[in-house]
Amino acid sequence: MYRVNLRDLYNSVNDRLEAAGIPEPRLESQLLLRHAFSLTKSDFYSRLYDEDFDQAALANLEIIVQQRTTRKPLAYIVQVAEFFGREFSVNSSVLIPRQETEVLIEHCIEVLRASSIEKPLVSDIGTGSGIIAITLAAEIPALQVIAVDRSIEASSMASNNSMTIGTTNSVHCITGDLLTSLKCQFDLIAANLPYISTLSIATLQPEISIYEPKIALDGGHNGLILIERLLDQSRTRIKQGGYIVLEIDPPLAPAVLDLAQRYFPTCNATLLNDLNGDIRIVSVQV
Repeated sequence: MYRVNLRDLYNSVNDRLEAAGIPEPRLESQLLLRHAFSLTKSDFYSRLYDEDFDQAALANLEIIVQQRTTRKPLAYIVQVAEFFGREFSVNSSVLIPRQETEVLIEHCIEVLRASSIEKPLVSDIGTGSGIIAITLAAEIPALQVIAVDRSIEASSMASNNSMTIGTTNSVHCITGDLLTSLKCQFDLIAANLPYISTLSIATLQPEISIYEPKIALDGGHNGLILIERLLDQSRTRIKQGGYIVLEIDPPLAPAVLDLAQRYFPTCNATLLNDLNGDIRIVSVQV
């Protein structure tokens, strides 16, 4: 049995993460320690001077610290990520949820709650771990949401998250290519599709360029391939007065507005900023 002080471990892990160039090393050190030793946040602070950590727990800590120093994302190590106040299971088959997407959620909730539609029908295209579909269904129980992803693994992850969070009565996860397999018309289509240009992926931080799934990042040579296909398909899948809400890369905003006006000449398009002040959402009312 090894006897080691938790506070000393905390400082040691922090130093290693800092040397590896990990942002917020102290926060991540705490999260890795809590994961390795199955500690709650309050447990962590109350046991800083404890020394009763056995060899197996210490070996597990060493493995996950090594993984993080090679820039494997924290969320993939602990296999969970928080989004909109809920915990979602994640793995390398899906993108890690990001705070920017909460802007899309907030806008969709606002639009749906302002609607007089009793039971809105929504689609989440490129659902990944299911954060958009599941969050909307959890926040607005009257919704019916069809969540689509072209990755079988992602669709399965979304289905599992829906079951865990308790939205299986209103979220229906399927594998498919955008709207191709859907015949119904929607009151709202939400999508966080791949929007990084193919050549730009290699320039991103290692956590993204090496570890996150390329299928969920690559938007083609200009970042617009899937967005344009979705807007084209939406012409027969969105109800009059309905909304298409897209998360985008900020520099793509003018091009996405042009596409929206090409496919929906009379639409009302709105741009929304994220917390950094960057254009993140294009909302199209048709």
